[in-house]
Amino acid sequence: MGTPLTGQTPAETYIDLLKISNSNTGLNSTLKRICDGGGTDSIVSISTSGVDVSGTISMSGTNLIASVSDLNKNNRSVSDGIIQANKVLTADNNRGLFTLGGDIDFISNGAGISNGTISNAAIGPFGYVMNNLGSVSSLNINPASGSVFRATITSSSTALTISMPQYILNDYYSAVDRAYYFRLVIIQDASGGRDISWPATGSANGNVHFPSGQWTSTAQRYPKLTPSGYVPTSGETDIFDFWSYDFGINWFAQRTASGILRNG
Repeated sequence: MGTPLTGQTPAETYIDLLKISNSNTGLNSTLKRICDGGGTDSIVSISTSGVDVSGTISMSGTNLIASVSDLNKNNRSVSDGIIQANKVLTADNNRGLFTLGGDIDFISNGAGISNGTISNAAIGPFGYVMNNLGSVSSLNINPASGSVFRATITSSSTALTISMPQYILNDYYSAVDRAYYFRLVIIQDASGGRDISWPATGSANGNVHFPSGQWTSTAQRYPKLTPSGYVPTSGETDIFDFWSYDFGINWFAQRTASGILRNG
């Protein structure tokens, strides 16, 4: 605690009083150095609009060593497409890295650069993001949105297309082979009897192939292989898994579950 000035006159204490040198006009918009009554300057300048410190800043006795450049990186966008977080994120050696509800994205931003790798990691309990497409008369699946899609189909011939995400296009130029996966959960609407129109083969990308000898015609592919002419009822669920190892040009599909009724 400092020594109080109680009972002392300015003449007796002027050397300890802080002041600015501004020809007795006080504070304005121009930075002025704070000095003591003897004219010794401090490292701090102040104005009505800002503060400047020309020396070391400490907090609780510890010097702050971040440069002006470091501090100005807290929130910025740069031309390489990377958007940095609005807080400084530092991972010390052998220490944990945490986000409060945020994502850590390892997807490559450039062609010819493989997606990131996590090694020696323990991943705790988690749930997949469910992309609920709602009630639809057509399906457009974009694998960039996640690995699981759910839709209630409302058309007697619900057309399905599969988009080509940018990260798959980037991977095409990488020296490392990649495989891709997504799951599609299809639910019949209140009317039932809905069908899926699968992408035709021979397109530039998004061709769908089923196991040899099964679903040999579009009419047989959905909703069931047997018995012939089966019509699904309202609320029935079918689940399909899709894999691609040629950058989304072809997807190999397998019906994982068929004709599920939650109350059946």
